[in-house]
Amino acid sequence: MQLYEVEAIKALAKQRNPTQAQRLLKRLADQIVPILTKHKFQVRHLQEFFPKDARLLGMNLNRGWKVFIRLRPSRKPDTFYPYEALLETLLHELTHNVYGQHDEAFYKFFAQLKKEAEDLMMNGLSGRSGALFMGSGRGHVLQPNSTSAGDYRHKAALAADIRAKRTLLTKRSAHFLQGLDGQARKQPKFTPSQLREKAYEAAKKRRLDAMQCVIVEDSSDTTALTAWICSQCTFRNLKDNTYCEMCLCPESSITKNHTASKKSHAQRTTNYDLENVIDLRAS
Repeated sequence: MQLYEVEAIKALAKQRNPTQAQRLLKRLADQIVPILTKHKFQVRHLQEFFPKDARLLGMNLNRGWKVFIRLRPSRKPDTFYPYEALLETLLHELTHNVYGQHDEAFYKFFAQLKKEAEDLMMNGLSGRSGALFMGSGRGHVLQPNSTSAGDYRHKAALAADIRAKRTLLTKRSAHFLQGLDGQARKQPKFTPSQLREKAYEAAKKRRLDAMQCVIVEDSSDTTALTAWICSQCTFRNLKDNTYCEMCLCPESSITKNHTASKKSHAQRTTNYDLENVIDLRAS
């Protein structure tokens, strides 16, 4: 079996606890090997970033050529987000390897990746062993002779811990593991007012996700970097839009970002401080 692994990981050396950040990235990279292998995703670089925009959690450059993850809260950069939260963000960015827009197809595939990740974590698997586990078609338990009694107890405790953490993870709106049981549910009936409320909530979620991650299709594609943010509702609009898609307010020259410019070997924007972590040219 050909393994698809993250080729390189890099934490921010100028932030506090860079060794711990590097370990977190390494753990994340190992955790997704089975998923990368199953879907034949290639991720060349997994890197930490710490953008000025506190809402930005991740960025996918060139469909996995480089994936950036915010490891730390903006107001407490000496601490780290919970591991499950970081994994959720990473899975969100991996979904952009297939789907660019936050639409129904995106969220359906995103849910599939989260279910796969949960199955792996429930069995305490990652890396090559996890890839073999997924490749075998087994999605529930390991063979009896493949592990010791102590390992079984450890895996049972891990599974219980994951279930306990779900309540914590569902408190965050964008990139945390939630609703991963994969069970089909009967379509509920809604009144017209409830349908309008659901449509509003869906639009709000898409808007939030659009603010929390950036997708750049190629190194010359500056569409994501030249978008403008509405001063009224904070929705990130495409550069060609003269009116906000969410609230129909006209574009303001004050809120429009400038086109990214080259500086040394890096590109950066006024919104994202990427100069320490991103090189848009071939490494």
